Amino acid sequence: MMRLRDTALTSFVFCLLATAANAGNSTSYLGPDEYTSTADSPFEVGVFAFCIEDFEDNAFTIPRATGNASVIGAGGLTDSVDADDGSIDGSGTGGHSYFSGSGSIEIAFDLDRPNGLPTSLGVVWTDGGLGAPVTFEAFGPDNQSVLPVPHGPFVHADLSNSGETPEDRFYGVESASGIRRFVISNTGGGIEIDHIQLNRCVLCGDANFDLRITAPDALFALKASVGSELCRLCVCDTNDNEDNSVTDALAILRKSVGQNPPMNCPGCLDLGDPL
Repeated sequence: MMRLRDTALTSFVFCLLATAANAGNSTSYLGPDEYTSTADSPFEVGVFAFCIEDFEDNAFTIPRATGNASVIGAGGLTDSVDADDGSIDGSGTGGHSYFSGSGSIEIAFDLDRPNGLPTSLGVVWTDGGLGAPVTFEAFGPDNQSVLPVPHGPFVHADLSNSGETPEDRFYGVESASGIRRFVISNTGGGIEIDHIQLNRCVLCGDANFDLRITAPDALFALKASVGSELCRLCVCDTNDNEDNSVTDALAILRKSVGQNPPMNCPGCLDLGDPL
């Protein structure tokens, strides 16, 4: 009988071979790597249209995406990314995370997203079954796995579900053809993830790029409408009329207070620019 360690080693070797074989397609898995804050991300997080969903507003707000888990708040069994509670102290109980009791979480992206499917994507596994191996897999526009074998299983989970963070690991993927969905799972218990991060991610009206529509976004859009700030049309032109106006700022303000005005920003032309 093949032991778990042998299985993990075999999968790892196949991952290396598959990555090499697909080098021409610019597809590769990343991690698992230790992760305590956004500073540990291997991606260039300070570029326009790159976002990180940290769930700290108690909501899933990635534009044109759906998930099969639930946001949970601070508590003794919560396991958020360490820094999300304001300090790196070995505990994730003071933040928020995304939890499923099934042991598997899937995030899917709409094929018709205005700025296309993400080509760089990551997620932080923060908790699961006690000592349970973890596997990550991404799928392309054709809904086929981006590489011949999944990434894993990897054993880094500890034997506790009380918010410890040394076990947390970043899993990622880069695929030039686009990523339609990903699945991360462990072989036992529930599962928690945090800091879903991706490029080609623009939330219409989110002028400060924090995946939340708030009054400061409306103020920024208002300043852009009179020329004292610069806001890309794909962020602040909520009615897609090729102009930033007071009307757009008002729509963003209405959205920030829970109303539901139409938000129809155009697609972006400059996704790689710095913020």
